[in-house]
Amino acid sequence: MVVVNDALPEDWFQALRELGRLEPEGVPIEAFGYRQAHWEERLERGAINALDAFEFGIPLRGRDYFQKLRRRFELMKQKGVAREDVCWYIPPEALEAARLDREGEQSRAQHSQAG
Repeated sequence: MVVVNDALPEDWFQALRELGRLEPEGVPIEAFGYRQAHWEERLERGAINALDAFEFGIPLRGRDYFQKLRRRFELMKQKGVAREDVCWYIPPEALEAARLDREGEQSRAQHSQAG
């Protein structure tokens, strides 16, 4: 399970410890926690758990955020990201497309705030 929440500690290991404390006794849940900027960076770098999350994941909460990043993931797939058997093929052009998409999104957000 991936938890993306800016209320988590910035220290990734501390976030893991906090999420581990929430695990109900006898329920084998493995939760990995990320702040939004870190999670988006993982997608843009082609981290396997991020790619798997967008290929197979189901958002339990935060559907709008998930869909925003899933659109970025789909753009990466259009640029050649592909899963074959148990591994991912990640061409550099796909990583560049994800970075440019984020930068464009940030630029649009700044213009809408200014206007």
